[in-house]
Amino acid sequence: MSHSTKMKATLPKDRDFNGMHQVRERLLKDPMAEHVAIVVLDCVRITDDIDDLVRTPTVRIKRIEPIVDADRAAELLAEAVQLAEARIAKPQPLLDSQEASGLRNGTGLRLASSSERG
Repeated sequence: MSHSTKMKATLPKDRDFNGMHQVRERLLKDPMAEHVAIVVLDCVRITDDIDDLVRTPTVRIKRIEPIVDADRAAELLAEAVQLAEARIAKPQPLLDSQEASGLRNGTGLRLASSSERG
């Protein structure tokens, strides 16, 4: 079962905690470009759905700092991808290569692997 988390749409008004002004011109110049930022979140509200018995937190951005150095941004993004891949369960293969080598099609002929085909 998957439950959602909502995000408050506003950023901190205080420029000391909202570094988005650092990338404003880049956002305007190339709105399709992606940017890497470090974000500090907290929970501003919890909504209880009485019918479904589901609690939904709403987070707010307490602090956001875009990473303007391209090399550092790439390093942080690569680390985030590794963390996500470790967190996301990958399905197990239906058959391992040894089991697959003995498969036969509907006519009873054995299916050759790509290495056997040549």
